[in-house]
Amino acid sequence: MPEEANNKLEQGYFRTRDGIRLYYSAEGPKNAPPLLFCYGLVCSKLQWKYQMEHFRQTHRVYYLDYRGHGMSARPEDAASVTIETCARDIIDFLDEVKVPKATVLGHSLGVNIILDLYRIAPDRVKALVLANGTPKDPFETMFNHNFLQVFFPAVRVAHGLFPELLQKFWASQGTNPINQEFVALAGFNTKYAKKSDINEYLRLTSTVELDIFLNLLNDFMKTDATPWLHEVNVPTLVLAGEKDK
Repeated sequence: MPEEANNKLEQGYFRTRDGIRLYYSAEGPKNAPPLLFCYGLVCSKLQWKYQMEHFRQTHRVYYLDYRGHGMSARPEDAASVTIETCARDIIDFLDEVKVPKATVLGHSLGVNIILDLYRIAPDRVKALVLANGTPKDPFETMFNHNFLQVFFPAVRVAHGLFPELLQKFWASQGTNPINQEFVALAGFNTKYAKKSDINEYLRLTSTVELDIFLNLLNDFMKTDATPWLHEVNVPTLVLAGEKDK
């Protein structure tokens, strides 16, 4: 079989154990080591664009959209979108594609999701790659301050009072030029990140509905894997930037 055919992108949908329809993709040689990419809070496949292009030459590269994200279905109850349910969805996905165990790579919130995957089903994890994440609430120190811990409860209250208004505001931020400039400076190294990628990242982020985002953020702030981290018994690579905020 020609190499291009063997490396052809495959896309599809599967249903989780509670019936949510999730989108996934697979590419790279079918008999190569499996590598699953998990993105950060309300991010998208765009986050792994260059890494997936690189690793599909040597690995069977898998990707799925979390519930309520991208091309996956939104559950009726936004509260069902948690770190644990996303981790259990990965188990369902590995069953779907008949992969007994995989190397899993997570960034930011994806770190917490794959750590929870290991907690729930360590036998399904061959190795962990933890990129720019924390084992517990990242907002204690994000931007060298804890202001997000104070700000977030006020946003949740406002959303409870004016959900439609805040949803419209949230959705508009993806194409707001001022917001694009702010996000580029606050969250990216503009020396290396392409402006087109930054703007597309923000646009895709704003397509995730606000209640999903707020619920995941709330769960993110409550997570804490530190009591059992010493139990991790697979090869683990931790990636961190010296100037990461």
